[in-house]
Amino acid sequence: MTEVVLKRGYLSVAGRQVHYRSAGHGPPVVMLHPSPLSSAAVLPMANALAEHFTVVALDTPGYGRSDPMPDRGETLRDYAVYLAATLDALGLQRVCLYGAATGAQLAVATRDSCVHLCDPSTGRRDNPRRPGAAGGFDRHAVSTAPECHAVKTRKR
Repeated sequence: MTEVVLKRGYLSVAGRQVHYRSAGHGPPVVMLHPSPLSSAAVLPMANALAEHFTVVALDTPGYGRSDPMPDRGETLRDYAVYLAATLDALGLQRVCLYGAATGAQLAVATRDSCVHLCDPSTGRRDNPRRPGAAGGFDRHAVSTAPECHAVKTRKR
């Protein structure tokens, strides 16, 4: 496997800078690192995935080279809302989320907190959803690409 060079970039979300690394071509996979680390923690997996996917490894707010959130995030839901805004700023509507440790918890919280559904069988993204609504598929946790597995929303 050839090592891929991930390009670094910044984007503005809620007036703050978010640092990310990206490489590859294909369906997007957004990678979320464990806290208190940075996107550097997921580089070995990002390198492997970049051969078949467009990989975007984010530094979550307040970690790595990303600014902290405007309002100090206290809960995973706070971070999930910010992550959803980051995905929108990147222009990503359908992604696979990969998370390690707290990054995985953030991926699940994002799936559970977003306000729109995407039904992979129809590709529709226009179904409104309130946080806590039962069932459905989250547009930020689902890809209809056969290489990715759809994540069905579960409620406890």
